[in-house]
Amino acid sequence: MKGLSNVLSSDLSLNEAIQRLPDDDNLFVLTAGTIPPDPIKLLSSRKMHYLMEQFLALFDLVIYDTPPLIGLADGHLLASQTDGTVLIVKIEKTDRGLVSKALDQLNVADFKVLGVVANGVK
Repeated sequence: MKGLSNVLSSDLSLNEAIQRLPDDDNLFVLTAGTIPPDPIKLLSSRKMHYLMEQFLALFDLVIYDTPPLIGLADGHLLASQTDGTVLIVKIEKTDRGLVSKALDQLNVADFKVLGVVANGVK
């Protein structure tokens, strides 16, 4: 499926990659696309910054779903360009120490933490 990485690494237009959900005329999704050899290079590119500006101009709310914060730079790169971060954790699966470390990293970088969502609650 064509997505963000394809838009960033080729001449594919945003309109060709973004999808409108069939049940809601006001909800759009841009998938990740194929895994690139150097995602950090793509996410920190001028084209990515331009796309992020376009998203803000076109949509009321933009949500970026990133890989885990610990051990990967993707989330930190995107968080630096957003209004805030929501940390998602799975109850009884996510180590509390990792959650604490992720929150510390976000605070040290002065990224606004909007909240934490706990998945897997019975």
